[in-house]
Amino acid sequence: MKINSDSNQEQYYRRNILGKLNAADCASYSHNLFIEYKLQLFFWAAVCCCVLIFLICLAICISIYVYFLS
Repeated sequence: MKINSDSNQEQYYRRNILGKLNAADCASYSHNLFIEYKLQLFFWAAVCCCVLIFLICLAICISIYVYFLS
């Protein structure tokens, strides 16, 4: 009975580890990575745009302050 349970466990691991290497799963995995990469790229683009807008507003405020100070 012990040998049978080890054999079943070995078949389970072989099916779940080696089964993930077939072409359909690899394509799905790469597609998910591509979607995640696009979302990450969109997030950092949004962060950069917000920082750029903040810096532009800061530059405008500083230039107005310097204009009225002089």
